[in-house]
Amino acid sequence: PEGRARSGGGAPPAITRRHKSFFTVEMPSGADGLGAATVASTITYPAKPPAGRHSGRLMEPSIWPRIAPIWPSSTHFPHPVDSLHEEDDTRLVDVEDGRTCAEPPTLDSHGFELCRSPCVATDLDDAAQLEAYLAQTARLVQRATRADLVVPFHHVRIDTARDRFGKRGGAVERVHGDYTAASGPQMLQELGECGVLPPRARTMRRGAILNVWRNVSSEAVRSKPLALCHVGSVAPDDVGVYYLVEGGEGRAERRMGMNLSLHYSPAHRWSYFPRMTRDEALVFYTYDGRADEPRFTFHAAFDPLPDTAPDAPPRVAMIVRCAALFE
Repeated sequence: PEGRARSGGGAPPAITRRHKSFFTVEMPSGADGLGAATVASTITYPAKPPAGRHSGRLMEPSIWPRIAPIWPSSTHFPHPVDSLHEEDDTRLVDVEDGRTCAEPPTLDSHGFELCRSPCVATDLDDAAQLEAYLAQTARLVQRATRADLVVPFHHVRIDTARDRFGKRGGAVERVHGDYTAASGPQMLQELGECGVLPPRARTMRRGAILNVWRNVSSEAVRSKPLALCHVGSVAPDDVGVYYLVEGGEGRAERRMGMNLSLHYSPAHRWSYFPRMTRDEALVFYTYDGRADEPRFTFHAAFDPLPDTAPDAPPRVAMIVRCAALFE
């Protein structure tokens, strides 16, 4: 059966082995006196740009076609490319082991949730198995969100040994959110206009976009797991825009994607789920158009972990983006 993954009952053990200055500690977690294990590690935030500059970078032409469908196709970068500015603001933070929380994170409380969901596919290069996996993912999101309609619209497999989606390899280590308050609803509108969403989607009261992140390797994740920031710990002043701009020479216009950027605050609370397996899926909002206030879950790959070894296998993940709509 699929559902929330909890500690015990076969969940991977908490990590306790020490490695350099990265260590496991116990932190109090409220009046019940229970604690969640945390690991002190570095998280890479984007630094705030100087006046007149714009946070972002040019994307390699070979990478752009694989990520361009994430964003609305009608948006172009309105500034000179030499105005782009990228600078890391790397911070040492405590990242909570979500498996050891007294109250496991949920989509409603934190913006993300770990679900038990044995993968139905053994070969995602097979078209029939991929179709079955996307259908499984849609059902998982529908159960987790209670949405009336869920449609997967983009998927990508990222192998950290092969791909270069991030500056330093396949995993994106910069803290980001996939959509902004403008690009999220614009993407949903475009999906409706091009027929990916059925006509009835236009009349639904609330739209959202979620990512489903799954380890598709036969081995548990031991390097570059995903860290997620609790939505309730982010203040509006912490948030900016980060531009991913189509690279290549001699372009009069350059398509762009807009991420949200998150600037460091000591109030941020981070969680991760160590040693994720193929039988688990991490579901999180990248845009949630709630009537009271839109919500976004910031996330980033991070390293090292206390048990990361030089021979740790590459991280191979399948990310599926789903539109979820509510009557």
